[in-house]
This record gives sequence, C-alpha cells and structure tokens, in this order.
Amino acid sequence: MIILYIQYLKKYLVSAGNNLLQKGIFRPGQNHSDLRTVTITQSLKYRTGYKIKGGQRMNKKVLIVEDSQLMQHRWHRDLGGKFVLIGALSIEEAEEKFIANPDIDAIVMDACVPGDSINTLPLVRKFRRTFAGPMIAISSSSEYRDMLVSAGCNYESSKDALPRRLLAILDL
Repeated sequence: MIILYIQYLKKYLVSAGNNLLQKGIFRPGQNHSDLRTVTITQSLKYRTGYKIKGGQRMNKKVLIVEDSQLMQHRWHRDLGGKFVLIGALSIEEAEEKFIANPDIDAIVMDACVPGDSINTLPLVRKFRRTFAGPMIAISSSSEYRDMLVSAGCNYESSKDALPRRLLAILDL
C-alpha cells in the first residue's frame, strides 16, 4: 500500500513539474533547486483552492450558516476568490462541517436556519466553546442579531453588508 502511494506521489510530482515547465514557470537551464517546493505548492493550490505562500494557507476559511441558497450563491459569487467559503443550509449540516473543518477562520451565523423563528442560539453557544475566532451574526432583524451577539457572536451585519463586513473583520 505504501509503495503504491509513493509511486503515485512520484508520478504526480513529475506530472506537476512537467506542467510547470509547459506553463513557462521553469525553463531549461535555470536552477530548479526549489522545483519540489513550488510543485507541491502549485498542487495544493490546484487541489484545494488555497493560495499558498511560505508553506502557509493564504485564503481564509469561512463557514456560512444560512438557509437561503440564493444568499449563499450571492456570497460565493462576491467572496469566492478571497475566501474559501463553506456553506451550510441547516444546523445539522453546520455542525458536521464545523467538525470536518477544524481550521475555520470565521463563522457567519444566520438567526433562523431554517425558517422564520430564531433557532441558532444553542449552536452559537456550542461553537463558542471551542472556536475563538470571529463569529458574525447576520439577520434581516436587528433584534435577532442582538440576540446572537449576546449568545456569543463578536460582530453583527445585515445580509447585504456581509461581504464588506467580512473583508474588514478578516483584514483583507
């Protein structure tokens, strides 16, 4: 099993290196001492969507808990190149994605997922036990946003202002 993996990895690195040569990133006759590092970096960017610099992930991961697919799509369109957005349409899906992605940098939390009555307060409290990063309360109701902030969110925003607010909070 390990031998097959090593063979696959060698084959993949050679293939990625050839792609870099074809793209003109490396040219014959140049010093290619850092080919392996760049190849792995390019590979990670291609496979994960992350920008890599100095071995560290540049794109920030944001979990968005919002039941409106239209809003999710809009935010992916507006912010997709700046962040890795992880969308969750339900409380259960949000819990699963939170556990599956321990390197989340920020959480955006709608008050009513799904429906029209506030039901995410226990989720905010649960996430806050282990998550120290920024949590942004979003809702069309300022009263609901205030309730989410009192439950553990650091910031609040209207849904329309979320892209600007998220960029400001994460310093981009």
